[in-house]
Formats: sequence, structure tokens, C-alpha cells
Amino acid sequence: MAYSLPTNQRIKLTLTATDDAGLPSPTKNETFVSSNTAVATVNAQGKVIPVAPGEVIIACKAESKGVTLVSDFAITVVSGAPTLLQVAAVVV
Repeated sequence: MAYSLPTNQRIKLTLTATDDAGLPSPTKNETFVSSNTAVATVNAQGKVIPVAPGEVIIACKAESKGVTLVSDFAITVVSGAPTLLQVAAVVV
């Protein structure tokens, strides 16, 4: 099942690692990579920007206590209706 993201919205992915006891474990060297930049891009901080409707996988990687952790996040980008109408007046 994929997360549904309208083209007019943005999300930020955050990585959380836990140890065997379920306690938070610090991460470093976090990376995010889009499988299809024609559908959505992602920056180094995990901000996902939808480009066009379609499906994309954001691959996430980080290190914690000497172990490399990898996870994928599936996103379905859907058409989003505009949420703002701006009006400008022009003197003629």
C-alpha cells in the first residue's frame, strides 16, 4: 500500500532507528533517493516534492551504531486540485 500524495502538497520523511529493546538509536549519513524523478523528487533532508501523477519509491538509508539500515517508502502521486486563487489588478 502506498502513501497517496496530491501534486499540490509536500511531505517530509524522517528516519527513526530503534534498538532491540525498542529504544531510539541515533542515525547518521541519512540519504533519500527517488526511483522516478519524473513523478517525485526528494532532497537530502527528506522533503518530497511531487512532479506528476504516478508511482514512486523513495529509498531511505542511514547508519546507526555501525549498522547500515535501508527502508523504502512507496508513494502514489495523484492530481491535486489548486487550493489558492490569486487575483491581480492591472490598470488599463
